[in-house]
Amino acid sequence: SGFRSARLFVTTSIVDTFTSRIAKKRPMPMFVVDDAEWSLKRKAQRFRRFIHSKLREADYERLCAGIVNDACVRGTGVGYIDEGDEDVISERVHRSEIYVEPREARQGAKGVRQIHWIRQVSREVMAAKFPEFADQIMSAPASSVPSRDASTGDDWLLSGGIVESDDVIDVTYSWHLRSGVNSTDGRRAICLDNFTMMFEQWDGDRFPFLFLHRYKPKRGFWGRGDVELLADLQARVNAIV
Repeated sequence: SGFRSARLFVTTSIVDTFTSRIAKKRPMPMFVVDDAEWSLKRKAQRFRRFIHSKLREADYERLCAGIVNDACVRGTGVGYIDEGDEDVISERVHRSEIYVEPREARQGAKGVRQIHWIRQVSREVMAAKFPEFADQIMSAPASSVPSRDASTGDDWLLSGGIVESDDVIDVTYSWHLRSGVNSTDGRRAICLDNFTMMFEQWDGDRFPFLFLHRYKPKRGFWGRGDVELLADLQARVNAIV
């Protein structure tokens, strides 16, 4: 009768409803100049239109919806926002690509002093971005084939066949916060398995990431999501169906 494959997706409906309601609230930054003169108010309006156009160019509304959905499913949604060579960079990041020191993570977000972002990037793309290191990039070892893991969002309906390519390499972006306001020990680095492409001072007091927790952790760094909390309920519904 079809009940063997049918399921009442309680978790899915909750996640989709929460994501749609939160994501439809568009970010609207503005400048408060109530007591200012007319010329300053006109300037604030132009600045506001400029910021809104930049948000539309970066497709921030779609990016925000993806981060909210990640927070519901995986517990924490991650976004990368930084300055590029020509414009602001905004990108959705998978939680599985972010690595933190476990002893620092026990103290929560304020205790984390270093973050590593490991990405799989095309060899040609990195060589075009860093032409002065093209030889080292071309000789870097290929990225290892990741094992199939449901937590990374792999499609379980696929056959599981994977074709390994030598054109993809592992690139590690690392940040280390400075110890104090007057300290100069903050660092930022971009590394391959065989070479360090960039190692420079980082004066920022925070990481270029935003972390949205569905439910903030009582202890630790990563939050908890609806899928984790409703797993028992969903299993009971499936068993009854």
